Amino acid sequence: MSANKIYLQGNDWQDWANQLLTVHYGPTEYSRVPDKQKGDAGVEGFTLTDGHVYQAYGCEEPISLKERFEKQRDKMTRDLKKFVDNRKLLEKLFGDTKIKKWVLFVPVYDSKDLIAHAAKKTKEIKALNLPYVDTHFKVTVCEENDFTTEKEQILNNKSDQLDFEISEAGEEEIAAFCSDNDDFISVIDTKLAKLSTLQTNEKRLQFRNNVLRWYLQGQELLDSLKADSPSVFGTVLKIKSQRESYLVADSLAAKTSEEQFGLAINKLLDSFKSEAKQLSPSSAEGLAYEAVADWLIRCPFDPVEQVQS
Repeated sequence: MSANKIYLQGNDWQDWANQLLTVHYGPTEYSRVPDKQKGDAGVEGFTLTDGHVYQAYGCEEPISLKERFEKQRDKMTRDLKKFVDNRKLLEKLFGDTKIKKWVLFVPVYDSKDLIAHAAKKTKEIKALNLPYVDTHFKVTVCEENDFTTEKEQILNNKSDQLDFEISEAGEEEIAAFCSDNDDFISVIDTKLAKLSTLQTNEKRLQFRNNVLRWYLQGQELLDSLKADSPSVFGTVLKIKSQRESYLVADSLAAKTSEEQFGLAINKLLDSFKSEAKQLSPSSAEGLAYEAVADWLIRCPFDPVEQVQS
């Protein structure tokens, strides 16, 4: 059995890739190409001196090796077609720069067939004799692990902790969530009914609202983290996924639901402290409570009903 690593996808991966490339080449050497106007012409960014063009692509994970290769191959093919078809636009963008490499930058690649496909596309592009393509042009591929030094530099240079001001979820917002998510509420109510510490409907309702408040505020916190620091966001998702896989084992070690709950929170906080050091204590706490609330809603977390003898 093998573990699935969580990779950034879509725009999150593109943002992170641009950060890595900017550190690697320098902000005045690596020129990012905005894609808000009529697409990106098959170009994420390029270097002015070396003539290296990058296109970042993070496909939806987890998937098989074969599926990952096919998606990455198809992405390479599509964007190299743009690289050819958008000749007039690219001539203006590149200016005097001759492109020596077109690079597909992915979180990970694990198929030699992708390298063979790149070699095939290299021959096709060179045969077109495009004015902005160097005679030594080559299509290639690279992954996040090729930029470990840059990654460490970005993470270690964050002098300020990631701290976010999150608005408190009010009663109206909680009520709206309950109204739109009957199935989730039924799951929570079933679980809370088993807890001997919540003996009245009033106590169960109050605790349920607290759970929903943790969840809603945590979702807002995750959205802010995703926008501000995609790499730390990815680390948080990885930690959450790992801890979720141990919930059943942890529940066997807990004698009460309170002990089980505290164990889950503390292990999340320990992981955030060691692996996501950029998080402020308040942000880490908010994300820990969001995770437990999410598990209560989705079913992975099932409270211990009574003291075990």
